[in-house]
Amino acid sequence: MPRRLIPWLAGGAGLTILWLAFGRSVSILADHLRQSEAVSLPVKTLSFSDGAFRADAAILRIDPGAAIQRDARSRLSIQKGDTVFPLGPGDEPVPEPGDRVSLTLRNGLSWPTPFELNFMTGHSPSWKRHRYYRLTWTKPDGTSLDGLWRFEQWSYAQLGWSGDMDPAALIHLNIARATRSN
Repeated sequence: MPRRLIPWLAGGAGLTILWLAFGRSVSILADHLRQSEAVSLPVKTLSFSDGAFRADAAILRIDPGAAIQRDARSRLSIQKGDTVFPLGPGDEPVPEPGDRVSLTLRNGLSWPTPFELNFMTGHSPSWKRHRYYRLTWTKPDGTSLDGLWRFEQWSYAQLGWSGDMDPAALIHLNIARATRSN
């Protein structure tokens, strides 16, 4: 083997080992740097229970720093700091006339998991990736709620990509008050 080939092989092996060891972290960093195409999902049903939004099939847990409140008229709202976002009446708040609600999904960079073992079933994912859900809800007066959640999704050789596997990691939840112009 020519001596010039040895450094290339060693470098390639080193990069492979680094990717296998730090692929998840690199994936998160790459997801922040690149803008992948987001798919808009229709929001047919919204509900709230056990500290989470349920927007159709997505379960989006609320940040521990935010509080869900019910007022005297049985209307739900989210409070974070000194800002409040009104959701609506009951446990299944329906967007009021003029509200704009959107849910978008985007998939992150995938990373291999060749050394992952599952002793219970014998089936382990060969790849993983993150899925990002963004929920935006804007009231007619301009008050808005913007939340971004990250899930981990697994890929199996026989089945392909699975559903969302782990509890949501809330990346941010922002409530912005309406600004008044005079």
